[in-house]
Amino acid sequence: MPKLVRANSTAPMTSQTPSKTPVLSTMPPKERTEYVKTEIFRLEALLQPSDPEFVFNLIGGLANALGVEAPDHKRIAMFYVPELQKFPPDILERASDEVFRSWEYNNFPRVAHFCSHADEMLSERQILLSETRKWLGPNVTTQKQGSASTRKLSGPKRISDCLPKSIKVD
Repeated sequence: MPKLVRANSTAPMTSQTPSKTPVLSTMPPKERTEYVKTEIFRLEALLQPSDPEFVFNLIGGLANALGVEAPDHKRIAMFYVPELQKFPPDILERASDEVFRSWEYNNFPRVAHFCSHADEMLSERQILLSETRKWLGPNVTTQKQGSASTRKLSGPKRISDCLPKSIKVD
């Protein structure tokens, strides 16, 4: 994804993959609008939540990599999946990598450990989407029914939101 640079700004809006940087203020208005709409749709697609099966596989793979026993399926389904599927798959993978690099214990990491890494990445992506939307005038819209722009973006606001709630287990 190219970086988006405002003409009067010293701080560019960053992205994960550096490439040729277009200066949006020098583009013709129609071309700029189409470019920004395309970027918004792309960013919205990158904010889609993970599939529960993806979360199960990620937890199993991380447990194998750490050499610890994974939580049982019931615990994963009750605690890990509902909280972690809120994050996009690529963010969860990067958070899992961070947990793998920093984990020092003989047990499996708690949900909050994943969330502490993933929440920051999700916030950065949501800010980038918000900043990209500012390039469109108030009369231009990219909203499609059912798109991420018409729904509240998911993701925990605080680490405490990721902590398991007391749930009665049979």
